Amino acid sequence: MSFDDFIKAEFPLTKDIIYYESARITPPSKSVHDAIRAFYDDLFKNGEDRDKYDMKAQEVRTKFAKLINADSGETAIIRNTTEGINIASNGLAINEGDNVVTTSMEHRNNIYPWLYLRTKGVEVRVVDHENYTLPLEKVVSQIDDRTRAVGISHVQFLNGYRSDLKELANESHKVGAALVVDAIQSVGKIPIDVKEIGVDILSCGGHKGLFAGRGIGCLYCSRQVMDKIRLVVVAPDPEYRHDMQDLPSLQFPSSAKRFEAGSLNYAGIHGLSAGLDLVMGIGVEKIHEHNTEIADYMQDNLESSGFDVITPRERSQRGGIITFSTDNPDEMVEYLKNKKILANVRNGFVRVSPHIYNTMEEAHEFIEACKGYPGRKKSSIQ
Repeated sequence: MSFDDFIKAEFPLTKDIIYYESARITPPSKSVHDAIRAFYDDLFKNGEDRDKYDMKAQEVRTKFAKLINADSGETAIIRNTTEGINIASNGLAINEGDNVVTTSMEHRNNIYPWLYLRTKGVEVRVVDHENYTLPLEKVVSQIDDRTRAVGISHVQFLNGYRSDLKELANESHKVGAALVVDAIQSVGKIPIDVKEIGVDILSCGGHKGLFAGRGIGCLYCSRQVMDKIRLVVVAPDPEYRHDMQDLPSLQFPSSAKRFEAGSLNYAGIHGLSAGLDLVMGIGVEKIHEHNTEIADYMQDNLESSGFDVITPRERSQRGGIITFSTDNPDEMVEYLKNKKILANVRNGFVRVSPHIYNTMEEAHEFIEACKGYPGRKKSSIQ
């Protein structure tokens, strides 16, 4: 079986539909579907084996750690990206009179945990975009000796703008601030080395680049900041969860498992394990190269066809999302849907996001469909 045939078999939805919504959610993969089904079949027939499920959870922590070049003791299983951002925003030592730096391009699920700190007397500095980019110097200019955290997406959800995390980490660390990264749009799609970059905390859900569906995700917290984070949701070390408690003593995991409170989503863990296997089996570098090639073609041809694309031209600033404007984006997305091409609308723009299951032939078909769209093109950049 060729690689293309394997991928189409792995994502059966993409056999009849050109699916460009990976920035929203990736379609179900066969291996993830089979893993979750096998979990429930086993539970249905044999009852719960929690020790076995906990071993699977540890496999996931280890696999995710390998994916981002972390230690497995620095990774935890969470429900979604927002939970991880909340662990950071509420747990870091950020007090009245301190400030945090974030941007106007963040998804609300990322920016709300930071904005909420205003209720505690924290200054939240929101850096505005410049034509849908975030110049590094503009973000850095807001960091000072009262900055306790810089909260930013690796890849912005609207147009795929990719931030220079390494330089942000360097500048943040100069004043003792933590770099907290929303990586939902990049993990599994773009190679990430948290050690080489200097990320302090990274959070991502599993339903995009990890193919795992909603309600499951992963958190990375470096050893350098782990012991400084106050636990907001408290639960015992799972090893001792059924023991009678010696009241003067609280026993918490020495690892990032301390951030996992109560029962885990074992079905989601089985799906996430299969999704991680799929990502690492293909290779993130190969996925990134494939997605970039298709995105290049789509962006070049949209622009040459007269569409105003708000995704950056510079390759190093792009994360595999192409966003453009028309007079009526909802109408255009419906027009594409009638041609069995799935895209979506974000903030009044049409957004498309190719992935490993898409082909260059599909990209060509998409461009031809856009050229035939009867609506009027519209300029967005003032």
